[in-house]
Amino acid sequence: MIKEQESGEKTADVFRRHEISSATFYKYKSKYGGMEPSDAKRLRALEDENGKLKTLLAEGEHQRRGHNYLLTPRNSTFHPL
Repeated sequence: MIKEQESGEKTADVFRRHEISSATFYKYKSKYGGMEPSDAKRLRALEDENGKLKTLLAEGEHQRRGHNYLLTPRNSTFHPL
């Protein structure tokens, strides 16, 4: 899509054919402009993987905090689980 616009095709035609807004096109262009399609695909795959790893880390932190809460002594003699 970016290559089409760079090859001289009217930008408005590219928007219409791909059914995107001009803001979306320029966002993609700023992020992926100058990259080969294979590089852009690899970048997207790495971003997806990074998001999944962040989710796993957050879930692990949540569980760790829950376990620490349960293991922390309280002033009361009754500790409901």
